[in-house]
Amino acid sequence: MEDHRDFPGNADLVALIVNAPAADPPAQVEKTREILQDKKIATVRNVPEEPGNVSIAFIGSILFCNKIDSNPDVEILNFLMEMYGEEMEIHPLSVYHKDRLNEFAKALFSGLKIVRVFSKPPGKPVDKNEPFILPQNSTLFDLAVSVHCEFASHLCYARV
Repeated sequence: MEDHRDFPGNADLVALIVNAPAADPPAQVEKTREILQDKKIATVRNVPEEPGNVSIAFIGSILFCNKIDSNPDVEILNFLMEMYGEEMEIHPLSVYHKDRLNEFAKALFSGLKIVRVFSKPPGKPVDKNEPFILPQNSTLFDLAVSVHCEFASHLCYARV
């Protein structure tokens, strides 16, 4: 990551992914955090509603410990949790285990504070290819607006 002039722009989340079998995963985290700090970006577990220091951008962060299956010793995961657990969520990650990939997706959606809504016509199967993406705590009316702005104004009822 040599050229990071505009990094990360208007990012909503920083997802740090470290290589568990590497010689020094904490060094990977620290190097990334140094780059972000140089850009006046602080990675935090929970973004403050009223940041005291407006010269620093506070961005929610999640740390993923990748290739955890290559190193079955959970020592590095525990060590990272001890070092960074108060500052960011930490999740194990492995592309060889579907449940870990599902946790990865859930953590990203949760960190971004968005939900996916799948629609389906009555009597047909759910189409999981094109979900509607909405902010958490959205209402049925918000979904109707995202489908079509006129649809929402004529909405009388809906089945959930």
